Amino acid sequence: MCSIVLVGLLFVAFMMGGVMVRGVVEEPLRIKETLNFDYTEKSPVAYVPLLVMWEYKENVDEVGSIGGGRVMPPIHKLQATVSLKLPESDYNRNLGNFQARVDLLSADGTTLASSREVCILQFKSDIIRVVLTFLNIAPLITGYTSESQTLDI
Repeated sequence: MCSIVLVGLLFVAFMMGGVMVRGVVEEPLRIKETLNFDYTEKSPVAYVPLLVMWEYKENVDEVGSIGGGRVMPPIHKLQATVSLKLPESDYNRNLGNFQARVDLLSADGTTLASSREVCILQFKSDIIRVVLTFLNIAPLITGYTSESQTLDI
């Protein structure tokens, strides 16, 4: 009898916890954007504009609902992940490692926050690269796969 009561209380606690977490915790905003780099600059630059809502509005619950811009409430923390898909070309192989920088800019262009990350391509010797190309010749020719590396920054 005691175990039945305890299992019932455990079930009720899980249900109440789930209801409380749904009411308090908000879903994170996820924005997936294709970056188009501007190579006319000294170092390639790509911009992704974000709008910060200073007033909470009930009808704005979806990213991109104000004039096609990306809306972010001011109390949310921002975590940016940049995925770079780099082809295994001679230039990239010789480049080896490089530095990527992400800046959070205000509307007037001043830097609010900045983060720098070192990116290193996985090294493959010439013999390994030739053997892998030979083994993957059918998927490479059909376009199912490509010789590239993806770096998450």
